[in-house]
Amino acid sequence: MNASPVGTVSGVQALRWFEVKLQGRGSHAGTTPMRYRMDPLAAFGKFAAAIEDIANEHGGLCTIGRINSDAPQSTNCILDNIVFHIDTRHHEDDKIDEMERALRAKLEKIVGAAQGVRVDKFERIANNAYVKFDPLAVSCVEQACAGYPSHSIVSGAGHDS
Repeated sequence: MNASPVGTVSGVQALRWFEVKLQGRGSHAGTTPMRYRMDPLAAFGKFAAAIEDIANEHGGLCTIGRINSDAPQSTNCILDNIVFHIDTRHHEDDKIDEMERALRAKLEKIVGAAQGVRVDKFERIANNAYVKFDPLAVSCVEQACAGYPSHSIVSGAGHDS
């Protein structure tokens, strides 16, 4: 990637955050045979591996930024549940809609194949549409940068100006 000293910001990506809870059944790691486990972490692992493909297919970004459990945790126990957050971003509102549908469908497919695991929650906790900056303001910045190597960018962080 060639870096330019100046980037003219034309807008801010749409972003959506989700909180997801997968519910299974906690049990002892040493006394529960593999065939009887209801392990939400195993389903989570398959989903976590799939979100990169979804992001690439839609030209967007997907990140799992928080992972936790509501249940007590121990090294020798299968988790009862897993709670995680997904950050999705795209510079087109219709594409972020497509990404959300793809994420939900993929998780349902993975959980549907997992014994005793269910999706207890898939809730939007943030929803910001794409913001296109005023063309006159962008033009003024471009004119001010005349003579310097520059290019147009869409803010990925959400706080560029």
